[in-house]
Amino acid sequence: MVRTLIKDLWDHPLPVVEDYLLRNMTASMSELSFDMMQLCCEIFLPPVYALIQRVVARNRGTVIAWGRWIQKTLHVPRSICVFLEEEPGMYGDTIDHYFPIICILFFIDLLSSLAIPLGVDFRNPIIIGLVIINPCCVGFAVWLGLLRAKWRLMEQLDLERAATRYFEHQRVARMGASSQGRVLPSKTKEGHVLLV
Repeated sequence: MVRTLIKDLWDHPLPVVEDYLLRNMTASMSELSFDMMQLCCEIFLPPVYALIQRVVARNRGTVIAWGRWIQKTLHVPRSICVFLEEEPGMYGDTIDHYFPIICILFFIDLLSSLAIPLGVDFRNPIIIGLVIINPCCVGFAVWLGLLRAKWRLMEQLDLERAATRYFEHQRVARMGASSQGRVLPSKTKEGHVLLV
């Protein structure tokens, strides 16, 4: 779009250029600002994301502790809490993937909110989108992802507990039966039955 604008400016005489600018200035400037925003996101967002990810990876325990404290302070119902009370609290890769998104979202919301005291009309659709709609939608998607990760972790912990209880019960049953003089069958890896 910028190339066609420059080519048109170069090819047309001055009165036609003024008329063209008056007709197309708003569309061209909005497309140019969108292109600049996209370029800035492509240049600056990956290093910021990597930096936040590295900082979070070093402080994973602190992030989980703060998350648990915030959940307790706000009295969040257990069904929608994203941090488990049991260890590890959250998968490590979950924190690595979602926490940088939350930080970047907070930064965008903060910058957008700063535009309001500078005289930008709050009813402007761009401000409404950046300050209210964007954080709500992305925040809800991140929260759902964190909740799914918590459910996965709960399932894994429940399976581990069930397996531990099962094998403990089997061990106690074998010890009890062998102390009473009974012999319990036991299978080897090949499927042969041994008498224990």
